[in-house]
Amino acid sequence: MGLFDKKTCAICGSQTGAILGLFGSELAGGEYLCPDCRKKCTPNPNLKFSKMTLDEVKADMAVAAANRQKGTSEFHSTLKIKNGAYRDRSFLDLDENHGWFMNTALNDGWVYSLDDIYFYTIELTTEKLAEGQTFYADTSRYPELPKCPDGCRITGASLKILLLENELGIDSLNLNLLTQSGDENEVRGAYACVHDFVEAMKEYRTAHRK
Repeated sequence: MGLFDKKTCAICGSQTGAILGLFGSELAGGEYLCPDCRKKCTPNPNLKFSKMTLDEVKADMAVAAANRQKGTSEFHSTLKIKNGAYRDRSFLDLDENHGWFMNTALNDGWVYSLDDIYFYTIELTTEKLAEGQTFYADTSRYPELPKCPDGCRITGASLKILLLENELGIDSLNLNLLTQSGDENEVRGAYACVHDFVEAMKEYRTAHRK
């Protein structure tokens, strides 16, 4: 296959010009995977298309399609976790009947299992307060979550979730909780959001003896 030749996708059969073809992937057997079909694969960051056979790609696409199907046809939200930083839009959606959750802040459509969560925390970015500067966001209601160091203010916060091995190949989620650096109301809302999510997860696991 020459550098400037058109490339034909081994999945959908579409032809891609030489320049756009650079955004696709060549598989282990020399077949070509177009950018659109590549987007139909799982978000697994460890996928190396150059080492995958066409059958392996098709299998991964089938897993991705099944997960998408969960999100569109089987997922029925029973609890919406809202975050004031996102103007009270749903931040995380839970289907407590199936034990699933979706990241609706990103609206990426992927469905994850509450059973796969083995660790969670709020990761904070902080800076020292300047002279005369104050910062007060009482998070004492949530002793299980990290506290802002004395003499500092929170400039960034994200919910980090670590996952067991799962069908999507995602081992962690890092969800931004703030839209404005150092906003005290947003910080309080972020902690409440994470607390609500964790409590819902615990309740589900208790009910299902996890």
